[in-house]
Amino acid sequence: MVLRTRWYREIARLARVSVRVTTYLGGLSPNALVILLAAIVGICSGFTAVCFTLMLEFSHDLFFGAHEWALRTDARWYWFLPLVPAIGGLIVGPIIYHFAREAKGHGVPEVMDAVASHGGRIRGRIVVFKTVASAITIGSGGSAGQEGPIVQIGAALGSTFGRMFQLSSDRLKVLVGCGAAGGISAIFNAPIAGVLFALEVILGDFRIQTFSPVVISAVLASVVAQSFLGSAPAFDIPEYTLSAPWELGNYLVLGALAGVAAVAFIRTLYSFEDFFDQRVKIAPWLKPAVGGLLVGTIALVDPGVFGGGYRQIGAALHGDMLVF
Repeated sequence: MVLRTRWYREIARLARVSVRVTTYLGGLSPNALVILLAAIVGICSGFTAVCFTLMLEFSHDLFFGAHEWALRTDARWYWFLPLVPAIGGLIVGPIIYHFAREAKGHGVPEVMDAVASHGGRIRGRIVVFKTVASAITIGSGGSAGQEGPIVQIGAALGSTFGRMFQLSSDRLKVLVGCGAAGGISAIFNAPIAGVLFALEVILGDFRIQTFSPVVISAVLASVVAQSFLGSAPAFDIPEYTLSAPWELGNYLVLGALAGVAAVAFIRTLYSFEDFFDQRVKIAPWLKPAVGGLLVGTIALVDPGVFGGGYRQIGAALHGDMLVF
């Protein structure tokens, strides 16, 4: 009885503190409130990125762990490789279907749609279910990266805080951009990239009243992530020296080829997405398992399709990767 009374007192005390904080924040000017919330969103995005990274490592160890080498090299286990991402998909499917269907997808297009068509409104539950689902998907070998999920997770944080204080639609969108910038900044240790991504891709707005809170959020998210994950960059880029002016022509050709490859990839991606949505007549929650099985089957030929491909990017930067 005494313990219950003590709990009631603590809850009442926290409620009083919450009321005071809310009253104080409500007295701030709208611009000052956005700046303060941008800082809070940045800090929360940093902590969320740390949790996402740790969950991803745990998920990978759970699905592969000490058996990864055997799965890829031992003939007795090699043919079970496609089952690993399929099992991951079988876990993720019901989570997405029953708890947060908007967590389905790549992440970035969903955030862009929320900004363009829904005034920046994204449900807060995305933070939890997108984190869990993405960690399981990537950790089990799903061919997906961290950038899409962390953008949607950070954006959902920004939207949640903005709606808590009933911000206008324009200011709510700014906080969505703050969360997206914070997520990219923290996960890749790249605050400048996070800022530019949010301003150009998510918001399409470079005004100073947008730029300032986004920068604050990205920097704070990066500081938080570095405190737990270290300050090493996401990719170890070797030193490069331009040997001759004619090399610049190679980069023009490379840029054009990259553009063509990007268009082909996007069209192929959406074609497969439409095929699964319209032609594959099975329960929606089973489709991630089918996708995982296909990825695992491809991995029998090229295990590099597992995960986000960051290891292959690092190898390519050092000239250790061939196209074929």
